[in-house]
Amino acid sequence: MTAAEEGGRVPGHFMTGVSFGIDLLRDTNRRSRLALRLDVENVTNTMFVIAQDSAFSPAQYSIPRLGAGITGSLFVEDRDAHFQSLCDYAEAEF
Repeated sequence: MTAAEEGGRVPGHFMTGVSFGIDLLRDTNRRSRLALRLDVENVTNTMFVIAQDSAFSPAQYSIPRLGAGITGSLFVEDRDAHFQSLCDYAEAEF
């Protein structure tokens, strides 16, 4: 019998996530030029039922272990020119 059939709630659970970020390259003014970020969700890879609305709808489960990596290249020299090009963009909509 499911928690919804019993009239109760799905039991609580705890999941662990880890994130790490670092600036790999810096310019002479100590501004970041290249950044790296790694994220891991559900480190233990334990699956839990997170929702069970009724006996007619299937249970919804938590995500399995999920890893993601992002790199960012920051162009500090071009930021003023890019911002000005956005400000200069004035096209009438109608």
